[in-house]
Amino acid sequence: KKSIIALLDETSQSQDILWILGFITLVLGALLVAFHNIWSSGLPLLITIIGWLTLIKGAMTLIFPEFTVSIYKKWVKGKVITFSGIITFILGLVLLYFGFV
Repeated sequence: KKSIIALLDETSQSQDILWILGFITLVLGALLVAFHNIWSSGLPLLITIIGWLTLIKGAMTLIFPEFTVSIYKKWVKGKVITFSGIITFILGLVLLYFGFV
């Protein structure tokens, strides 16, 4: 948790790093939406929603960088960052399992 706080402090001071991270997130979201925009039930829908959320996150980071950093700092102070890390890990394992089985 301390390293994440230090990373966010450094990122908020360097607009270049924040711009690069936002651009990478935007490109990954756009690729996911472009190649996997399937609005059916089940895991394909979940992957499509993750793609759209990634695209929106990248755009928000590029358009409103200070707002994005303030949200991250609020999440780190609370328990949201730990909870989201656990959920992301479990979701990754589930998608990995169903992707290869």
